[in-house]
Amino acid sequence: AAAAAAAAPSTPAKSAPGSKAARASAAVRPPAGKQAAAAAPSNLVQLGAFRSRQRAQTEWRRLSARFPSEFKSLQPRYVPGTYRGQRVYRLQVAVSSAASARGLCATLKKHSLACVPVTA
Repeated sequence: AAAAAAAAPSTPAKSAPGSKAARASAAVRPPAGKQAAAAAPSNLVQLGAFRSRQRAQTEWRRLSARFPSEFKSLQPRYVPGTYRGQRVYRLQVAVSSAASARGLCATLKKHSLACVPVTA
């Protein structure tokens, strides 16, 4: 499901809100009318989109505990946005390059986890 969301970033996933596919598809939608800050990183990985910041933080703790070597040097970003008219919090991490983003997603997808490289 996450691969389908990554393959069609401009089309929202047709899945239940809160599902992996819906969370991943929300990754590629920037907040309406907002521009990225000048200092914002250009290579990001979105790990999901959640209905609350608390759920996004819980997922970060779960992922960073499960994959300590992949996430040890990364800091989470909780980016508020809207998906299908509902408030979501996108869990993202900045990585050094597009290749790093693809590599991290490849690792996570081997474990059936949602992951979408995002270029700001």
